[in-house]
Amino acid sequence: MQNVRFITQKWAFFKGCALPAHWWLKPAFANMYIGILESSSMQDSDKIISPAFTLSHERGPIRPPSESSSLLLRVSRNCPWNRCSFCPVYKGAGFGKRPLHEVKSDIKVIHDSVSFILNNDEKTTHTYDGTLSPETLSAFFKNRNCSNSFRAVALWLSQGADAVFLQDADPLAAPPDESIELVRHLRKHLPFVKRITAYARSRTMAAWKPEKLVELKQAGVTRIHSGIESGNAHVLKEVCKGVTPDIQIKGGRNVRATGLEQSLYVMPGLGGRRFSSSHVRDTAEVIEAIRPTFLRLRSLFVIPGTELFSRAESGTFTPLDEIETVNEIKKLLEKLKGCRIRIESDHTANLLENINGRLPDDYRLMRERIDEFEQLSGPEKELFIIGKRAGVFRAISDMNHPQRRMIADAHLRKMKHMKLTCANYIRLNSALHL
Repeated sequence: MQNVRFITQKWAFFKGCALPAHWWLKPAFANMYIGILESSSMQDSDKIISPAFTLSHERGPIRPPSESSSLLLRVSRNCPWNRCSFCPVYKGAGFGKRPLHEVKSDIKVIHDSVSFILNNDEKTTHTYDGTLSPETLSAFFKNRNCSNSFRAVALWLSQGADAVFLQDADPLAAPPDESIELVRHLRKHLPFVKRITAYARSRTMAAWKPEKLVELKQAGVTRIHSGIESGNAHVLKEVCKGVTPDIQIKGGRNVRATGLEQSLYVMPGLGGRRFSSSHVRDTAEVIEAIRPTFLRLRSLFVIPGTELFSRAESGTFTPLDEIETVNEIKKLLEKLKGCRIRIESDHTANLLENINGRLPDDYRLMRERIDEFEQLSGPEKELFIIGKRAGVFRAISDMNHPQRRMIADAHLRKMKHMKLTCANYIRLNSALHL
């Protein structure tokens, strides 16, 4: 209990700090930002003032890592369910559907920002070629009169402006005809956009009529992201997911029947020790029934402040350790090896970020990467786990780097000095690093 209280106190301090919307990409974004500033050749850029600099559209707090280069457009606020015991996002905030005219107004702001930025780069929305000169981008980032929203549009244009991601947790919870009208409006005003993607709850997709999903695709939506987390009815109930396996299958099949790309997210470890086997078995069955385009792994982190953390603290939920979670992933891949699905371990929450490939072709390669970890000695496993969670290692090969290994060793000594278990030290350092 003392260790848990210590972690909670430390988390409370860091939770009070302001974090950027894409906090899990903060180091990469910071490096990009520094590079932009250092490349600037403009002098006294703050003296350049335009009403366009204050243009701002509303953006939500999160998006999938795979949408890192997408422009964010907030269609609804927060989550209509907002009761999942493992999730810290949106808590204390009510769900709200933004009026259609309000979102359309944001699209106009984006269009006007695009026009102004491209005009300064001697381009138009019709001659835009997917590039933006470093000088133009640098000027807007260096000018403190520009809003963050305006800069986000400039950065998006510099990265190709291929995609727009609709937020928040369930933007398609609006009436179908309204969602379709919005997507058409977006396509009309940003004709160079190739992909429009969105989060959507399984229950929402199950409620949409197939013909309306076809219209949504025809309007311009290309991919739906849905977190199913588990296919086991007991686990879904325990974590208050608000959905059943049958609803997940119906929603998933509705999406796939239209030909839309579908990213499903599962959470290894969510069943804890009690439901580990059935969690893997039933999740694989749901995935097989849906056959999504992508299956993305999001290993469970029991985050302080969540209901699941309170359950872990009281002993009513027993989390898996890192080695057990990797074993769950191995078992899941084994059950899915006959399916044609793209597997992505594209989040820093996953201990092994290189479990990527297309089943069934790359099954052996992914198993070899898991085997590489499992074949490490006990002390080497412990060192890699601590180093990964402290942000020192990204892959097992990083353990061959003398300086990184030295830093990881220092974490190991610190853990022993603090008299924390490996699991609690990992939880503390994940709170600080992730």
